[in-house]
Amino acid sequence: MTMMRCPQCGTTFERGSAEFCPNPNCGYPVSFATEIDDDKRSEQIEMVRQPGERVEAKPGSTTPVTRQPELETPVNPTETMPADMPPIPPSDQRRRMAIIAGALVGVLALGGGIFYFLTRDNAEPEFTGDEEVSEQIDDGNAVIERVDPSTVAVSASSELDPDFVATNTIDEDLNTAWNDGVEGPGIGETLTYTFAEPIRLVRIEVVNGNERPPEIAFDANARIQVATLASDARDVSVTFDDSFDVQGTTLDFGTTDTFTLRVDSVYPGTEFDQVALTDIAFYAARAGG
Repeated sequence: MTMMRCPQCGTTFERGSAEFCPNPNCGYPVSFATEIDDDKRSEQIEMVRQPGERVEAKPGSTTPVTRQPELETPVNPTETMPADMPPIPPSDQRRRMAIIAGALVGVLALGGGIFYFLTRDNAEPEFTGDEEVSEQIDDGNAVIERVDPSTVAVSASSELDPDFVATNTIDEDLNTAWNDGVEGPGIGETLTYTFAEPIRLVRIEVVNGNERPPEIAFDANARIQVATLASDARDVSVTFDDSFDVQGTTLDFGTTDTFTLRVDSVYPGTEFDQVALTDIAFYAARAGG
């Protein structure tokens, strides 16, 4: 068995067992390692250790574990290398590969961010009772009319039977309201409205919460704070005002058969967890005569 010595750190190893110095802190190419003379091999193998290597105590021995000092005079690898073939240590190669990989990741992330901002739907308005977001309807001759609530069907992901059902939101009665029927504040609950025929939906109006003075205070139930409003053509995120006043927005939802309101967050109730909605109205645009 032929033993080799790393000219950079002095670590000894069996010839042909590795392509680079097995010392994890070195990694020098073994092609430049030198053989150890047979008459000195046992002495050198016994004495030479990797920098920082700890001497393991033998079982039952009381000899304390000590640290072998590093070589005081490291061998200059360029003295044993051809002048026209300067090697690149593997550690430098790994460092360069890491830098290149990091740069590629950065470029991909930057490109993805630019693509997101260029392609995302910028029409995601928020509106409150104080500042209503609106859009101009393209057809200047369009006539906007309220959709007859008797032609609208509604279903809910949950409702609090028998008095707080989804149909209360389209009965035009401010003394009735919908409450969700699940534990907690109703995050993720939905109300889905289906129209008798496709309409070009351009405006909605809502009355948030539930108020029946003096028996029911407005803040007793949770109220919708943020909701996603979705038609067949688009969806937007809106913020409702914490008020029992009528709130509305003019927004071109496109031609649609259905409209869905999903509760994303709420104003907490002082007495009840259930979220409430009193009324919703829909307005459609039709071609003017």
